Amino acid sequence: QRKAALEDAATILGRTFAHSTTLDIRIHDSRDAIAECGNQSLGCADTPFGPTSNPGFENRVPVGVKILTGQDPNGSARDAGLWINFANNFGLGDFVGSGQDDFKATVIHELLHGMEWLSSIEEDGGSEFNNDTFWAPYDQYVADANGISIIDAKTFQLDQMRWDASKTTDVTFNGPNAMFA
Repeated sequence: QRKAALEDAATILGRTFAHSTTLDIRIHDSRDAIAECGNQSLGCADTPFGPTSNPGFENRVPVGVKILTGQDPNGSARDAGLWINFANNFGLGDFVGSGQDDFKATVIHELLHGMEWLSSIEEDGGSEFNNDTFWAPYDQYVADANGISIIDAKTFQLDQMRWDASKTTDVTFNGPNAMFA
């Protein structure tokens, strides 16, 4: 039943994004999920960052490169990993009962992270790239409650005071489509 629900979630995404790229996403079991994501998590995704990084927002994970260019920068290595904590009470079908977590929504959410819908900003304001001017593409749209970007578009420096303040108020997304909506 879990496998069918997992395949249904992937099919939903496949229909949403009409694309022919084949991705290698490894699914891990509950024991690994608790160790990787923490005991309180429904699940998490992991996508390795590419072998090269540069200052700015163009630091893509292999999945992003594969989807946008058709090139496979990591060869036969997995493109992403998906961990689901099956210790949770998941509703696996189209209707989720009271007190259940939505399995398909969780899988779709985590698959999107695996497909580069993520941030490289760590909780302390540092970058996962271990260089505080190297960021993932969507990081350029992270903003405070007033819509002011957290990372300077010219210097690629994170405004630490703005970042720290936004954690107690609101962090928003100021991408062009979000602002248009």
